[in-house]
Amino acid sequence: MKKIYKPKLLLALLLAAIALVLAFDIVEIIVGNFMQLTNRVRPEIGRFWIEENKESEGPTSIEALERETDVDSTLVFSVESFQELKSILSRRPTISMGREDFLTLYRKFTPERARQLIDPMILYDMSRNAAWKNVRLSLQGTRLHIYFYDGFGQLLWNRDTDFSTTHLKPDEVASRLAQSSLFENRVIDAGLFLKAFDNLSTQHRLQIVGDLYKLIEWEKNLAFVGVSPYVRNGTVEIAFERYRNNQTQIDTLQASEIAAAYLIQQINQLDPEISLRSPVEKENNHE
Repeated sequence: MKKIYKPKLLLALLLAAIALVLAFDIVEIIVGNFMQLTNRVRPEIGRFWIEENKESEGPTSIEALERETDVDSTLVFSVESFQELKSILSRRPTISMGREDFLTLYRKFTPERARQLIDPMILYDMSRNAAWKNVRLSLQGTRLHIYFYDGFGQLLWNRDTDFSTTHLKPDEVASRLAQSSLFENRVIDAGLFLKAFDNLSTQHRLQIVGDLYKLIEWEKNLAFVGVSPYVRNGTVEIAFERYRNNQTQIDTLQASEIAAAYLIQQINQLDPEISLRSPVEKENNHE
């Protein structure tokens, strides 16, 4: 009897094992399909997913940074002075550029202005770092943040500086407007003017610059703006000093008295130290 039942017992165990394996396979397939169907709604957690996500996002972020750098490098290439950089950042808070573009830009500034961006010794150390490839300047409120990245978009070094105290004063550079008796103590940095101008209503903007496209053409090279202290026939003269091809050019426009008053109000709010007075009617003894 034992010899008869032993083969049957072994066969039953073998069939049970096969059935158990098949059952596990079926369960595994069902679970796999369920996980695939619910993949979008399940939280993406775990070290494996984090590493996989880094690998997938890495090339995308690098490509995005390269595209951004190409566009912004063209923009930065036109910058010839610190005030022009300030003017660009007042309109576009974040710009990126390649390593060589940043070094070229840095050398355009006076030593005092260049030091506001980065200490020369730190820049010297960074220049000896072969991994450094890109720079990003980001204006957040009154703080200018500077980021140095390698070719893979990894941060190498960063710093921030107070950009609210860097309005250029006319006596820091050879400003022709500052030397004019008409605009004496009434010349402001172009970046400050543009910020104040942007805070005005559309109506008042048009009463200052009737052709806004003209301002778009000017602002890349705009250095200083002067506001006349006098009102003539309901208008106030506003002068725009631009630097182009190492030459200074001054253009004047007639703004409405009301619009000029609102502009001065905005300028004084942004920089109380300037304290511009509203224009007054021109008198004969001022001729």
